[in-house]
Amino acid sequence: MGVAARPVGRGGLSSRNSARRHGHEKPEAQKQEPTLTIRPFSIMITPLQPPSAAPGERGCAQSLGVIMCMTFLRLYLAAILCSAANPHSAAPISDLSSPSQQVRDDAAKVLRDKFTLPPRARWESTLAAVKPGVSKESVLKLLNQFNVTLGGITASGQTFTESYRLDDAWESACSYQRVDSAETVIKPTRYESLRDIWVAPPPDFTGVWTTYFVNGQQSREIHYVSGHYCGVFTAFHSEGSKSCVQHDDSSGANGEDTGYFPSGRVSYHARYKNGSPVGTWTHDKEDGSVLATTKHPEPEQMTPNSEGLGKGSAISIYFEMLRLGRVVRSPDHGGIAVC
Repeated sequence: MGVAARPVGRGGLSSRNSARRHGHEKPEAQKQEPTLTIRPFSIMITPLQPPSAAPGERGCAQSLGVIMCMTFLRLYLAAILCSAANPHSAAPISDLSSPSQQVRDDAAKVLRDKFTLPPRARWESTLAAVKPGVSKESVLKLLNQFNVTLGGITASGQTFTESYRLDDAWESACSYQRVDSAETVIKPTRYESLRDIWVAPPPDFTGVWTTYFVNGQQSREIHYVSGHYCGVFTAFHSEGSKSCVQHDDSSGANGEDTGYFPSGRVSYHARYKNGSPVGTWTHDKEDGSVLATTKHPEPEQMTPNSEGLGKGSAISIYFEMLRLGRVVRSPDHGGIAVC
């Protein structure tokens, strides 16, 4: 439909290695000006020639002032060029996509101090045109001008909701109504949702694999053995608090699985045995009251006709997507999108 879909599942962004070109500037023989010769990761500055002054035309103080100004200017330019030659200082957000854990860690450290949230107001005038009754085609035509990407989709009957990634910090969601072949906006919303950058580990990786949000906060910290989850799986909210903690071994998810609100209160509690959901799962409101519960049988009690239970049940899929960070909540429209 003209909007690029975000990858589904555990896939993520591939690493982007930016190649830098270095020019070489030659000084002109006729001019008595300081010149720079630039080579990769090095800078050579030719000696500065003081301006010639005829007796009585310029005083020593004036000549010294010119020399000091030119020296300061050269040092300032050298500092800028050195910064540009450093691949890690140029684009720390891009470095979060690196396959190197050290590069990602270093970039995240910089971003935690330097990241600035893009203002919500930058989208006010653009999204003002997205109103109830506007066609989906018009919405997509408008958003395509800004390279907006499609996020999650959820549907129910003749209505469905699509979320769109506007930039590194903001998403918009549009609920549509489908009547015959026409699809029109029912309710548009936008909300803060920092982009997290997933990078897949090597196929046989063993160790701790950490990925980050664009603000430098951890997104996931996963323990692997030979390319498989083994140990503690921890996901985080974008401000740094834990989102969920699960435990895995060679048989899959095994043991307690607990989710948290940004406040630290429990949002859900689940349990797995050998990769299958077991026991009573609860999904709580932030005030501590129970929103929903689902009972799962022990694996030996499950039969092929146990519809609605086990790994393939809707609530099991929901919790799994929540664990993987693929569930998007919008505080404005109250919907849930699995992407």
